[in-house]
Formats: sequence, structure tokens, C-alpha cells
Amino acid sequence: MAFTYDLTTDIGKVRLKLTDTRVASAWFSDAEVQLGLDQGGTVNGAVIYLARVLLMDKSRRGARWTNAEGSYDDTSCIAALQELIRQYGGAHVLSSVSVTFPALLPMDSGYS
Repeated sequence: MAFTYDLTTDIGKVRLKLTDTRVASAWFSDAEVQLGLDQGGTVNGAVIYLARVLLMDKSRRGARWTNAEGSYDDTSCIAALQELIRQYGGAHVLSSVSVTFPALLPMDSGYS
């Protein structure tokens, strides 16, 4: 995975705005950041595009746990990514849906 961090390039500017600046913990390769630039059209557009990629990853898992060593909460990360998207001009955060199971018993609303 190619990783460069040079603030004179658009890839470096995107990395700075996403705090993706360390090779050991990088979220994106240079090719993925370049795709964000291609799809977003600008540095800020790439930040929005790539933040949405991270948002989808966090939303897919939605983990939350606490133990003696610390805690982790994807819901906080989701809120932070949504705010990042808004700050960089993303007018719309991706839609959300609720998925429910059909009613199981004849007396339940929605049973068929």
C-alpha cells in the first residue's frame, strides 16, 4: 500500500484534513485518496467522499463496549464523521433506515 504525506500535494492536504497522517495507522492508500480526489473534484470534496467511506464502515459495525482496559463507541465516531462531512460542505449526510422484523404472532400489528 503506497502512502505519502506531503502537504504540497492534494493527497497530503486530504490526509491532513482527515488526520490520516501516519503510515502505521493509515486508513487510506494513496490510490484511494486519489480516487476521493477524482470523485470529489476538490480537496474538500475528497474529504467528504472519504469521510463517507469511513462513515459506512462505522455504521456497518456499530460496536460499543467497555471493559477494564477502556471503552470504544462507534456511535461517537459516526457522529464525528457526520459533523466532519457537514463542516467541509457535505450538504447531506447519507440517509438512514430502520430495519424491523415482521410481526410474529397473529395479534401483532403487521402480522400477515
